[in-house]
Amino acid sequence: VIRPGGRAPPGPGSAGGFGRLGRGGSGEATELGGRVDTSVVDVPERERYEVSVGGELAGFVQYRVEPGVIAFVHTEIESGHEGKGLGGTLVKHALDDARRRQLRVRPFCPFVRGYIAKHSDDYADLVDDRERFEL
Repeated sequence: VIRPGGRAPPGPGSAGGFGRLGRGGSGEATELGGRVDTSVVDVPERERYEVSVGGELAGFVQYRVEPGVIAFVHTEIESGHEGKGLGGTLVKHALDDARRRQLRVRPFCPFVRGYIAKHSDDYADLVDDRERFEL
């Protein structure tokens, strides 16, 4: 859930808190929307995709991976970056990567589920159990 004006405590397995975007993840940073200062990277050791702006961590989507499936459990955008479309950019990248990796998606996070519902023509086919997630 993207929380206006605040943030939830880090989830289990999370490195916690915001700070400089770590480049130690095995994922490649991707420049987005023609803006060189915005990137999304998969950080598997933290089980999350991170979005950064100008090298500063701006948010993340937390996930859990099982064979053939990725479960998105929480999305958070730092309060100074809310309302700029970063949550959508982050989730789009994560879903596109799930498709590239041929993973089914379990959108437990309401923000991810809402994004899929809004863009159902592009992403509903990825959902592992559409009835369960009402998609």
